[in-house]
Amino acid sequence: MTLRALTLPLAALGLLLTTACEPADTDGDGLSDKEEDELGTDPTAADTDGDGLSDGDEVTLGTYPTVVDTDEDSYDDGVEVEVGTDPRDYYSRVYEGFWPYNPNKDDMGEGTFSKSVGDQMARLTFTDQYGDEVDLYDFAGQDAWILFDISEVWCGYCTEMAKWLEGRSSFYDSYPEWSAIPEAVESGDLIWLTILTGNNAGGSPSQSDAENWASKYPHDKVPVMTDPEQSLYDLGISGFPSVGLLNDEFVWEKNIKNYSKSFDKAVEWLETEKGY
Repeated sequence: MTLRALTLPLAALGLLLTTACEPADTDGDGLSDKEEDELGTDPTAADTDGDGLSDGDEVTLGTYPTVVDTDEDSYDDGVEVEVGTDPRDYYSRVYEGFWPYNPNKDDMGEGTFSKSVGDQMARLTFTDQYGDEVDLYDFAGQDAWILFDISEVWCGYCTEMAKWLEGRSSFYDSYPEWSAIPEAVESGDLIWLTILTGNNAGGSPSQSDAENWASKYPHDKVPVMTDPEQSLYDLGISGFPSVGLLNDEFVWEKNIKNYSKSFDKAVEWLETEKGY
């Protein structure tokens, strides 16, 4: 046997020995099965907690691979990495107001300014009471229908509605058939969006108008946003408050014209789908 003939099998044997000495990483997440056993993670699943980050990446980042939301700010660790916030810092979050986040919103298209039942509402961005730019499509896909409230600061019935949501004595208390609505907004079964299109004189609203509104009528589940361009007038608003009802896909179930019909339809949905 020649030296060359002997060398090739020895090289192959060395490769086998090297491979055999490498720690097993069954799920290919960068952590050995032994390390996963010590961490309490699943060595057969690359992302044990299902938050969108592999177990190995979580160890590198300093997040918990067995906890979906390490900093308990209501946003999954993977979402925070995607949007650029710190998944280890409670105060670094997608929205200061804890509004929902829809990772599939870019697949929804752009919608339209039509307010007809069956049409998808346009994708718009407004500034909320905390100064965050809020993408309205983040409220889609949350297993909840949405009451889309267009109000103006000068409007008395608008402020009565805000008091009603907050639980204070209000003109709307005289309609007990709608009493499930504030309860459902508080529980998260129904989403309420308030957009201010006018200030106290009916002119363009400012950031301070949203801040003042939220201060006077505080509700931690209700974003208060401003439409300084008064773009929502393109919906053909005929009075204030104007409230329409959108489903989970941001499609009109009741158009923006008549708030009482929107409330009736919302209550019907809550009774049928949520057991109210």
